[in-house]
Amino acid sequence: MIDNLVRQHLRGFKPYTSARSEVQQATILLDANELTLGSPVRIDGISLNRYPDPYQNELRNLLAKRTGVSLDQVFVGAGSDEIIDLLIRLFCEPSKDSIAIAEPTYGVYRVAANVSGVESIAIGLDDEFQLDVQKVLESLKPATKIIFLCSPNNPTGNLLNRESIISICKATQAIVVVDQAYIEFAESSGDITDEINRYNNLVILRTLSKG
Repeated sequence: MIDNLVRQHLRGFKPYTSARSEVQQATILLDANELTLGSPVRIDGISLNRYPDPYQNELRNLLAKRTGVSLDQVFVGAGSDEIIDLLIRLFCEPSKDSIAIAEPTYGVYRVAANVSGVESIAIGLDDEFQLDVQKVLESLKPATKIIFLCSPNNPTGNLLNRESIISICKATQAIVVVDQAYIEFAESSGDITDEINRYNNLVILRTLSKG
């Protein structure tokens, strides 16, 4: 299902690959113009004259173990903001598709959409800063590709009701992005990574900047 939401021209996209993508270990990698004499500075035995693994396998393995998901379910970006931007660029056609945002919340969702020429649909949280599931579903358009939910929410600080999030995942084919940047400050019951394998339209964001 999720493949059908990807923008048409990106479905057959062939990304750039370097020799480092093919060969992880070698004495000399001529394509990279690296200093073959070794690192001019050594920190904790790290070879600073080498480009890092383009697949971030070591880091992703550690994160997969920490969060209890599989390696192929972990994507690493330069902070959540980059991943928010990439999600919109991957799924939303400019001037055609839209995203939905449960507000008040983190302002970057709307900024990233504006930069990509994508409409933002604001859906107000209730008086307890919780989701009104019916209101959310009624606010969606046929071209709504992503729903951004922040839990714990920024700036209100509360966890969104778990069952409400799951109900939205069940009721829509849109990507449901649950931003859990502040999950380390919340009760463990707020973590919904155990639902990843049940709903293929669920994406969870985390960040090392808070943890």
